[in-house]
Amino acid sequence: MGHPRCSAFGIYSPAGGTTRARTIPILGDANVLQPDGTTIFTRIGAIGAMMLINSNPAAPWLTGFNGIVDTKGLSVVQAEAATIMHELGHVFEILIGPGSTSIKNDFKNTKQSKANTKLVIDSCIH
Repeated sequence: MGHPRCSAFGIYSPAGGTTRARTIPILGDANVLQPDGTTIFTRIGAIGAMMLINSNPAAPWLTGFNGIVDTKGLSVVQAEAATIMHELGHVFEILIGPGSTSIKNDFKNTKQSKANTKLVIDSCIH
């Protein structure tokens, strides 16, 4: 499986830990009719979103979120719920568009990811 701190879907947390989850767009392609009657095959953008929960043995889901600062004081179930709600915010942005959620893009940005998680906890858990 490789390095034990490597996530199941091949990314490391910028802070050196193991990533909990990630949401990515599912991109679509289509034949598009041109004004001259010809068609071209082109990428049409996001047609869906995929939420990935890290199943690596070192991941927070399997370690009970021990030592995860931004979920400190939460039960395991609350930490799991906060993670899923955080990722659902990314799903909204992918499917509906920028500004459709208060969750900001945090790809490779630990500081923004923590701010997003804090927003979810403050708004939905506490």
